[in-house]
Amino acid sequence: MTEGTESGPVNVGQVGDGEEWEAAMCGSGAAGEADQQLDAPVYRTDEFRMYCFKIVPCRKKFSHDWTQCPFAHPGEKARRRDPQQYKYAAIACIDMKKNGTCPRGDSCPYAHNVFEYWMHPTR
Repeated sequence: MTEGTESGPVNVGQVGDGEEWEAAMCGSGAAGEADQQLDAPVYRTDEFRMYCFKIVPCRKKFSHDWTQCPFAHPGEKARRRDPQQYKYAAIACIDMKKNGTCPRGDSCPYAHNVFEYWMHPTR
């Protein structure tokens, strides 16, 4: 399967998974670079937004504005589950809407926040 980015097509089948895939789709080591350029082309790709934005943990070791950082932070409400790893639908979870928590956690088949809903691959 080939997916395109602004820097050219990426053959997802050859990239692999884990750190290799993250480096190819989310920028090589991008989450850990102190001099990260938030306007870099990789952050504007659909692939980054769909499979990396607020999913890949931020590796910065210094205080910074989470709302401006495209990576996930501990306790952040905007955190998303990886739609390739967790199978959930772009339908709002009733428990999250009512209580702000879900007893099923990451195994819930429904979206837990607006980011999971709007950035789901099926939308």
